[in-house]
Amino acid sequence: MRILLINYEFPPLGGGAGNASYFIARELVRLGHEITVMTSGFKGLPAAEERDGIRIVRIPVLRRRVDRCSVFEMSTYILSALAHSRAIMKSAQPQRCLVFFGIPGGPVGLWLKLWHGLPYVLSLRGGDVPRMMPGALGFYHRLTAPLSRLIWRSASQVCANGARLRELAISFEPSLAIESIPNGVDLGLEQAGSSAAQGLQLIFVGRLSPEKGLEHLFEAISLLQGAHPEVDIRLTLAGDGPSRSNLEALAHQLKLQERITFKGWMAKGDLAQIYRPGTVCVHPSLDDGLPNAALEAMAAGIPLITTSVLAQEGLIEPGVEGFLVKPGDSQALAEAIAYFLDKPEAIIPMGQRARARVAQHFGWPTAAAAYARLLEA
Repeated sequence: MRILLINYEFPPLGGGAGNASYFIARELVRLGHEITVMTSGFKGLPAAEERDGIRIVRIPVLRRRVDRCSVFEMSTYILSALAHSRAIMKSAQPQRCLVFFGIPGGPVGLWLKLWHGLPYVLSLRGGDVPRMMPGALGFYHRLTAPLSRLIWRSASQVCANGARLRELAISFEPSLAIESIPNGVDLGLEQAGSSAAQGLQLIFVGRLSPEKGLEHLFEAISLLQGAHPEVDIRLTLAGDGPSRSNLEALAHQLKLQERITFKGWMAKGDLAQIYRPGTVCVHPSLDDGLPNAALEAMAAGIPLITTSVLAQEGLIEPGVEGFLVKPGDSQALAEAIAYFLDKPEAIIPMGQRARARVAQHFGWPTAAAAYARLLEA
């Protein structure tokens, strides 16, 4: 089957959804399908290339950053994709289309269906679902709601990245039978070897934005340092985003600037620098889908502390691979971190169980097979 995958981000551009589209495309190729990806161009990247059997076509867009882009920049992807749709249909001759994101990918999939008769499966990823991150995206969701409904209803099938996102999607459009296809994880991610640092090492990988709840993590560290000044707790943040300046100011306000390191956006291949045995990954999400970064940390053998917003994803069993706490509860977060201060010997075996769990339940071949089933149907 010849499949056109539409995503405005594809490695090295973007974050979790870009990586997901690569791994799904790679596994679909291994299943015997022909995959063409239409994604955004960027300085230094070729307009066309083949990687792991995937044909990648990069179209001209306005984009300044590797790790993220603005709403305006997304809109340039839509316009450019529409302009290049005839050429991509002629060269790839796709039989099916897999669209990532209701917006900006959805309008392109809708256009290809209306004008070229190409059926599409829509994969919802998080911020494209109304009622997800209402504070940051509520205005855009209200503005685009009629278009989103048209895109969703015109799809052959709509699926969501995880159980919680599926529930939000159904609450927006209850007339559709929306499936859940969770993210997978790359079990080939290498660790950097044993950590030589002293004290407790915490990591967060992801976008620095309000829904991630990082201010509560900072407050939890401050609480612990106040109660245990002799204990050395260090936090490394790998990522960038709109909350960075506020978080840097908060770190100074709480006198944590010597304990918190802002690494900025890191390429996937560089993450082994922080995925070290003996560290603990913390995702204090207030509102989230199923973050790739949390899965990747677990795959690297690192236990996870996260919030109950991810409870229904089956990501961890509390006390076995990590801990779940109430979102926004800095004290509960501090208590979960304190467990590893009291029992540092539990970190590595708990991390080993975390890796075993994602290997069993969150493989990319499983996710790709689910997409293939929907595309074939």
